[in-house]
Formats: sequence, C-alpha cells, structure tokens
Amino acid sequence: MNASYLLTPAIMLMFILICWAFSNLKVLPHLEESTPRYGYIDGLRGIAAVLVVCAHSWRVNLMGFSNDEILKADYFYNPNFGAIGVQIFFCITGFLFYEKISSNKRQDWYKFFLSRFKRIAPLYSLAILLLVTITAYNSKSFGVEMIPGTVKMMAFGLFGQTYKTASYDGSHLITVLWTLPFEWKFYAILPLIAALMSTTRTLLLGWSFTIILLCSLLYADVFNVWVYFVSGAIAAVVNSKFNNRKHIMATIFFLMTTAAIVYSAFIDIPKYGWERFMLSTLFFVSVIMAKPKILSSKPLVFMGEISYSVYLMHVFLFFLFGAFIKNYVSPGEINNVYFYTLLLSYCVVTVSICTMTFKYIEYPFIRKKTPIPNDALIEHKKAP
Repeated sequence: MNASYLLTPAIMLMFILICWAFSNLKVLPHLEESTPRYGYIDGLRGIAAVLVVCAHSWRVNLMGFSNDEILKADYFYNPNFGAIGVQIFFCITGFLFYEKISSNKRQDWYKFFLSRFKRIAPLYSLAILLLVTITAYNSKSFGVEMIPGTVKMMAFGLFGQTYKTASYDGSHLITVLWTLPFEWKFYAILPLIAALMSTTRTLLLGWSFTIILLCSLLYADVFNVWVYFVSGAIAAVVNSKFNNRKHIMATIFFLMTTAAIVYSAFIDIPKYGWERFMLSTLFFVSVIMAKPKILSSKPLVFMGEISYSVYLMHVFLFFLFGAFIKNYVSPGEINNVYFYTLLLSYCVVTVSICTMTFKYIEYPFIRKKTPIPNDALIEHKKAP
C-alpha cells in the first residue's frame, strides 16, 4: 500500500488514542460529572476538527522537512477531508441554533451575543498574540506597520485574513480564520430567523425564500458555505419529527452516507459545490436520525471538547513544533518512518497543548457564563 494512504487514518487514530488516554486520566473532570444532550454531536465535532488537521498535514513542509512520496501523492484528496470537516462544523451550528430558536423563540439577544463574544474571544486573543509575536520575531522588530494589521485581526477576520510586514508574511498562520466571519454573520441573522419562525405563515415564507436562494447559490457558484447552515436547519426539522425514534434503517442510512462522503473525498468534485452539499446534508441528517453511540464514546467526546482549540491552534503548532525540532534535527528530505514519527509526535503535542488551552483559557469563561446551545467550532455541553 502507498504510504500516503495511511496519512489521514494515522492522524485520526493518534488523536483518538491520546484523547482516550487523557479522558481516562480525567484531565477534564467536568466531562465525568455531566452528560451532554448531544454526545454524538460532540464526537462528530471532534472528528471534523481532526479532518481539518489532516488537510493541513502538508505543512510539515513548512517545518523544513519533506517527503515527496507521501505528501505529493496525498495532497489531492487530503484537502477534501478538510472541506468535509468545515461543512460538518457549519451543519452542527445550523442544527443547534435552529433547534434552540424553535424551542424558545424569545431569546435574550444581548446575552446571546455577549456570550458568543466571551466564548470566542479568549482563545482567539491568544492566537492573535502568537501571530503578532511570531511576525515581530521574524520581522526583527514590532514596527508601526504592524498596527493596522493587528487592529484588523481583532475583528475576528471580518475585514480579511492577511497579516504581513515588508519582510514577513504571517498570513499562513491564520488560514483557518476564514470560517469565523461566516459564523458571526450567521449569528447576526439569527434574530431575523427567530422573527420568521414566529408564525406558520412567515416560517413557510422564510423556508421558501431560503430554498430559492440556496438553489440559486448552488447553480451560480461552486464555492458556497452558507448552504451548510441550511443543512443543519433541515436536520433540526427532521429531528423534531423523528426524535427518540431509532430504527435499524436509520443506522443503515448512516453507514451508507458515511461511506459515500468518505468516497467523495477521493474523487474530483468541487469542494463546496452542489454535489458536496447533497452528500453533507444527507450524511448529517443520517447522524441526527441514527444518533450513533460510537460518536458518544469518551475519546471522541473529549476530542469534541477541545475541538475549537485544535481548529484554531493547530497551524501555529505546526510552525512552533517545527521550529523546536529543527534545533535538534537537520531539516530536509526524510524517509517514511521518520516522517510518520514526526507527524504523530506533532499530534501528541497538539492534543496536549489544546487540552491545556481549553482547560485554562476556554473553560474558565464557559463556567461563568449563562449556558446557551452548542455550536460547531466553539461550544460544548453545559458546565456543572
């Protein structure tokens, strides 16, 4: 077997093994004291985050190490797994917030947006601090030229995701930030969605407009992200009809759609086109219907708990891990065994550090805030 085909499974397995070890060590004790309402969604979120890490595994090159046999052969389909991970994130966000509004249309929107800011900002601030520090170090100074870019970055990527000086471009460290503006814009229209859901007539009007817009977007462009929030909302409607009804056909449906979406990563279709929308929607609906117990397993729930840290920090950790390793090992072309040893060591470091950033940066703010629903990248179950 070509060594490149082991890359994604190896990364996924290593993340699961380390999360299993940490969950048994009870590094995050609150997981032992509370039962998530949607444990299977926590697990799915964790898988989605690791799929994005797999998509960026080529960044081993940026450490100064290369292996053409693995990276060049794997490069075609690995980014497709990253796109699938992002789509799952957005599906989860659409599902959880649509369901929340459906069950309680009278939201305190001031508390809602404040809680979103408190949830996102602490870890995001650490990411920006790392970005500024690394850029200043490589530029050999913190000049006035860095101030406009730093201020822009404080807007959560809403004004762009480029950050560079005349001598160093740090934009490669924040490539994942492009999804955050979509999240914020979705939050911004939630009051409108809640208003449309206030009566049956406006609800039907809203869904009719949404379907027309969705079809228009999928027809006009092969890059669409908004549509996956709709996928989540569709799953929420399905869940309201089939909640607590588990049937063998739902499990078969889940297995079939899982096989289909994995297979789609190996074929040449647009990463955000209508084909991927259909597959991701069917897959996510099947998850909601089947509620697979395997996704509620301890290591996957743990992985879901630290998923925001993994998503936001993993590119920085590629850079910092590489900078550390180069102090002891000469960079250059490396063999397959050395490559996998290096990459799996990175996985161990990433899970360890992201567990700490969750525990000491994210969780203190979560514990103090008013509980609100989960979302795909940045939320989890209620704190005790």
